Amino acid sequence: MEAQIDSDLEQARRILRGQNATPADIWVLARKLKERKIFGEARKLLAHARLDPSLNRDSELRLKLCQQHALCTYKDPDLPAEFRFDRALEILREVEPLETTRNPETLGITGAIYKNKWETFAQKPDLERAQVYYLRGYNNGDSEDYGYTGINAAFVLDVLAVQ
Repeated sequence: MEAQIDSDLEQARRILRGQNATPADIWVLARKLKERKIFGEARKLLAHARLDPSLNRDSELRLKLCQQHALCTYKDPDLPAEFRFDRALEILREVEPLETTRNPETLGITGAIYKNKWETFAQKPDLERAQVYYLRGYNNGDSEDYGYTGINAAFVLDVLAVQ
């Protein structure tokens, strides 16, 4: 397992130094790193992949890369908290308007960003924003997120009720 992690990290570093890789290849590698909670390298890879002009022809991959780039950005412990949450929201806004999106993945990630921002800074408006995004994801009735937005909407509503 350690050898595979080392190999994936070395491959990531080669790509970041200029080795050619398609956005789809980078997507696969970044997912492996993300699963191992190596958010910094995954974030850098996803940022690199998003610069590829071929993504203009593949809106689905562009959206996935953006979503995961935002996720890895807000989870990257090497970035200052006062920066990473707002930057993650900016990344999501680059691909679709957060105020109107119905995409369950985007809604779940946006809710998670605000929930984590609340956990870090204890500002009630952040928790209220998390609730809005989680509830919108849940109300879409979409099973794509396996109940993620619904479970988190219930959690946030419970926390707000206690407050």
